[in-house]
Formats: sequence, C-alpha cells, structure tokens
Amino acid sequence: MKSCLAAMARGGRHVPPKTPSEAPRSGVRLNQCDILSHSNWAAAIACPCERWGRKDAGTSHMRIRIMLLLLGVIIAPADAAMPRPAEVIVVSNFSFRPSQFELRAGEPVLLELRNESGSGHSFSAPAFFASARMDARSAALVRDGRVELPPRSQVGVTLSPTAGQYRFKCTHMFHAMLGMTGTISVR
Repeated sequence: MKSCLAAMARGGRHVPPKTPSEAPRSGVRLNQCDILSHSNWAAAIACPCERWGRKDAGTSHMRIRIMLLLLGVIIAPADAAMPRPAEVIVVSNFSFRPSQFELRAGEPVLLELRNESGSGHSFSAPAFFASARMDARSAALVRDGRVELPPRSQVGVTLSPTAGQYRFKCTHMFHAMLGMTGTISVR
C-alpha cells in the first residue's frame, strides 16, 4: 500500500491503491490517494491524482513547496517594513512632551500626536515632513508641512525620516511664542 505521504518520502512518485481493499480501513479518504490518518490532511490536499488526472504526484508536491516558499518570501518583507513602536508626542496647552526627541534615519516610525487640551493645535515641521518618505494615508494628513490636531484628538503619521536636525512648532497664534516649539534629531 502506497500513500501520498509515503510517496513523498520515496521521491515523489505516487501509485494509487489498486483495489479498495488495499486502502486503509481507518483514516480519511479525500481522493484516490489512500491517506493514513487525519493528521495527513496536507498530503491529501496536495495530491493531484483525482483533481488533475495525473498519476505522478511528485511534480505537484514540488510546485506546492515552491509556492509556500514564495509566499514566505512575499510575507517576510512586509514584516520588515513595520514601524518600530510609536514615538508619542503629547500636545497640551502651550507645550510639547517631549520637546526634543531622536529618531533613526531610514527606519520606519509611527509618530503618534496626542492633543490632550481642549483647544486645537498643530504640529508643524515642514523640512522634516518634506524630507521624509510617507505612505499615502500619512501624506494625506500632512498639509503644508503640518498636521492639524483638533481638541482631545490623536493622529498617527507613519514615515521614514531623513538624517538631520529639524525644528517643529505649533502654528496657531502666539502658541510658539508661549513655548510650543521643539527639535527632532534624526541620526
């Protein structure tokens, strides 16, 4: 009796059972291939005998292995591009906390801007935003180099910054004069 799983171990050649009596009495039978147990469901799905009318399952098993490998290669870069934990900037009446912070050049980061005050503010850093790479969603939040923050709101901007020293401020009337300024260092 030869199963798809055993055929894979011997080099990929599959020979379906000649008679129904040769198939195992216990276990799952999903197609012409005799499957040894419920735990071998992957072998049953992978075996193309009945679905594609092929007697040689080896090439199809190889195709499945290649597809799984390619899927892993496609998914891996998506994880690598994930931003590091958020850099949280708390905006309150006439202050940014922290007023100075450091980022790594080229490393994706989520800038989480939290306005805890009851009035609107902005986070304006035109040179910083102009030099950074952003996705379309984040770029839509930045207008003329600033992000507007309504009262008691939170806005997240994902970007990859470029090395340099950048100043930021609130552009609302007199807010910068009252201390709403800061510096971003990107190394």
